[in-house]
Amino acid sequence: MSIGRTAHALDARLLQAGLFAWFKPALEVAIRQWPVVLAAGIAQVVVRELVARLPWPYFQSWWQLTLHVFVETLVLSLTFVAGYRWLAERESAGTVLEVNPWLRTLICAAQVAVTWAAAGLLVALALNVLGGVLAAVVPSIQSLGVFVIVFIFYAVYTLAIVMLILSPLWAVLAVANALSMAHAVRSLDSGFHAVLSSLSIARAEKWRVFWPSYVVGLAIVGPYLLQRYIPLKFFESIWTDYGRYFSVVLYGFGVALAFVIERACSPELGNSGIVDAADDVPRDPSPASAAPGPHAGTTTGVVASAAASPTQDKAAIAADAAEQLEQELRANRTQRLSALVEQGLAADPRFFALHPDSTVVLAKKIAQARPDLAARLLQPYLKDHRGHRFHLTGALLVANILIRDPRRAADAPRFLAQVKTLYPNEPMVDQLIKAASKTTPAEQRPTPAEPR
Repeated sequence: MSIGRTAHALDARLLQAGLFAWFKPALEVAIRQWPVVLAAGIAQVVVRELVARLPWPYFQSWWQLTLHVFVETLVLSLTFVAGYRWLAERESAGTVLEVNPWLRTLICAAQVAVTWAAAGLLVALALNVLGGVLAAVVPSIQSLGVFVIVFIFYAVYTLAIVMLILSPLWAVLAVANALSMAHAVRSLDSGFHAVLSSLSIARAEKWRVFWPSYVVGLAIVGPYLLQRYIPLKFFESIWTDYGRYFSVVLYGFGVALAFVIERACSPELGNSGIVDAADDVPRDPSPASAAPGPHAGTTTGVVASAAASPTQDKAAIAADAAEQLEQELRANRTQRLSALVEQGLAADPRFFALHPDSTVVLAKKIAQARPDLAARLLQPYLKDHRGHRFHLTGALLVANILIRDPRRAADAPRFLAQVKTLYPNEPMVDQLIKAASKTTPAEQRPTPAEPR
């Protein structure tokens, strides 16, 4: 199938992907866009060196240190966003994804950097006040003298262990930081709202990073904890001699990884709304042969009867639920999504049919907690909007839901066989067909003629 302007290929691949599944796509993006990644890595190292060479006082007061950190954060953020925008622009070629003009991108990136820096300063001030209070209180408690001495002696290791325990928090903040950079490149939000939206999205998507973050945290903190018992002079000398080269690689890979995080956690960013790939998708005016839904053939009558004789109350409930869902999505609030979807579906299975641009985004947000609702929500969308830019992504989401549900696993091969007729050259469809065949008895798999 020839591809016009469609969603990015990673959107479907990363639909249900956790942290560990991000690294391979990030490496592929880094290799594919190696000039951008290399330039971004070099620029970050050069900028850091230039900031360090400014005439800062050798012994800096608190306000001088704050200014130093602020300047470094701002300049590095602008450099990172410039590299990110360059990569995003190249990766978005041929898709419906768009990027902001350079000036707007840099202004929003500066606002994002200031917002994060202000938040960090507030946390630092709070910790400083807490430290002052402890310093005033602890010496007056003689019985804690031995405890304080032991704590101070092991303070470094205690801090490292605390940092490890809080790994999910750092992972969520790292995802939010990457998404805020993506907002600067893709969205029209201000920097402050970009940070708030990114924090909301990262918190809602914490299932992707929660447990894997402990493995990453252990990989970072582990060597630090072991240095007391294992000599690491060899690795220290390597870092001293080649640290700049490693930094170039890490910074460059970070730009590619941030792009993958954007496509995994917020694929709706930058969608222009242009749908000119519809001509590439086979169309059939017959409703019976419309795009498959997870319950194809089982709820058509229900949908028809609901549309033929809806009560005024149900119509009002359905319309109100759809409007509230749009508001919740725009504000990046996720707490009430499942309840509103359930309410809307009870009133009318097609209550969200007039919102194709938001359907897959909404289904993706509720799929982890309520996969049944996500599948029911997507059914009318898949039937009515075969040319929509998110159609394949929605079909793959339904397939994943069916495969993971033991009660519906037998439906997955039949559903995917129909999807295959629409997207014969999509490798993700082939991968899911293989996955579905492993969970379905041979006698329940569709014959080649069955999709027709």
